[in-house]
Amino acid sequence: MNFRIFFNTVALIMSCFSGHCQLTVADSLKRQLAIHISKDSSRVKLLNDLAFERYFDHPTEAANDATEAGALADQIDFPKGLAQSYRMLGLTFWAQANLSGALGYFIKALKLADSLRNPQLQADINGNMGLVYIGMGNFDMALKYFSTSLSEQQRLRNTLRAAAMLNNIGDCYLSMRKYDSALAIYGKSLELGKPKKFGIATNTRNIGNVYEALGDFDQALVYYYRAKAISDSLSDRRGMTLVRKSIASVLFLRKQYEPAERLVQECLDIALKSRLKAVVRDSYELLSKIAKSKGRTDRSLEYFNLFTLYRDSIQNLTESARIASIQLEYETHRKQVEINSLKAQSQLKTSLLIVASVALFIILALLLNTIQNYRKLKARNDEILTLNEEIRAQQEEVVLQRDSLVDRNIKIESLHTELSKINEALQTKVATHYAALSDQNKHFEHYAFVVSHHLRAPLARVLGIINLLEKDLPDVEKNQLMRHLKTASEDLDAVVRSVNQALQQGMNSYDDINGGR
Repeated sequence: MNFRIFFNTVALIMSCFSGHCQLTVADSLKRQLAIHISKDSSRVKLLNDLAFERYFDHPTEAANDATEAGALADQIDFPKGLAQSYRMLGLTFWAQANLSGALGYFIKALKLADSLRNPQLQADINGNMGLVYIGMGNFDMALKYFSTSLSEQQRLRNTLRAAAMLNNIGDCYLSMRKYDSALAIYGKSLELGKPKKFGIATNTRNIGNVYEALGDFDQALVYYYRAKAISDSLSDRRGMTLVRKSIASVLFLRKQYEPAERLVQECLDIALKSRLKAVVRDSYELLSKIAKSKGRTDRSLEYFNLFTLYRDSIQNLTESARIASIQLEYETHRKQVEINSLKAQSQLKTSLLIVASVALFIILALLLNTIQNYRKLKARNDEILTLNEEIRAQQEEVVLQRDSLVDRNIKIESLHTELSKINEALQTKVATHYAALSDQNKHFEHYAFVVSHHLRAPLARVLGIINLLEKDLPDVEKNQLMRHLKTASEDLDAVVRSVNQALQQGMNSYDDINGGR
């Protein structure tokens, strides 16, 4: 069953990223690399793409491509390219069934992806890590990573990659003998890929695998031959090999040993050339069973020993312990990152509380200052009103004196002249006080305008930014908000200075006029 899962996964992943045959894409990438010799991010991407195209059939060459990409990415400070190179190296190790080596590089890639906050890269690597655990037979852990990747791929609306993850989840259910769930998941993957003709042969064959596991060999062969026709029409060498292996499995169960052995031997030849240890292991296991069924005990034992040798090299206690150690190291790293993030958030909240307290103190001081200035202005207005009352009383007294002195014209004329002078002086005094009051009122109106408009805007921005910073935001956005908060605080300080200047000018103007009385 591991043989089938391994090849199913590889076929689906490779078809997800390549619409043509592998050699054609690889040759095209080689030509582009020969032309593009500049040591930049584009060359890093070409090298990683070439590694991806070759990791299954030529893992050693692919590892060289990925290593060169990683060295160049590190040299030009291109962390995303470095993360991709780690991922490609992980795939080359996985293709050769070096699961601990694969997981080590996948986790290196995931750490970089986490630091870059690149959701697409995180989703892809989570899917890759699931392949390691499905290779180890730890299907619960594999499901955890595949499901995480699936959710993110769906959120990112990557339909084909989501279909690939569904296929992987179906493989887990098949290995766990949850056949109804496997059929349902394979069906979803098939429907998701149909619009772009993605994974049709693979999912059709996978459905046949479920029926084979259920013992319904006739139905299994219906799907296998349907998948064979699709693969042959596309000249998909990998798909053609996989479906022939599936057919060979059913032929063996039906005791048709000769054609079954021939088909398995073809798969073994390809696996040995490409150094695909997991495929070699499962091929030897099936060849051992076929030889035993044919009565060739010595040959069966030879195949079984080879199967045991490859099985132990892939899945042993040392390998399991190494993988567990790598996983624990990554989980510890993630916990430390979360702790550091919580500490930073706590420090940020403390800083915001301090800023908010200072802003509140400034506002209260401004309000108190405004109240005091208003009281002073009101007192001066009352003084002017009192002066006006006195002037009116004096005018009334002059009128009475003029009426009582009508019979004394000469004296009245003299008094009238004197009264006119007094009246002019009083008018001048009233005009002077009125001008001072008018100027003071203008300053007060300007102050009120500044308080209600200019002061309110930066204060509203400060409060708005504080509200945003209380939310769980990425560090980059929090840093940007802190810069905005600083700018808003500086604007608020400028407005306060403008208000104080306007009030001081008003006070000086009034004092200058009163000092000249």
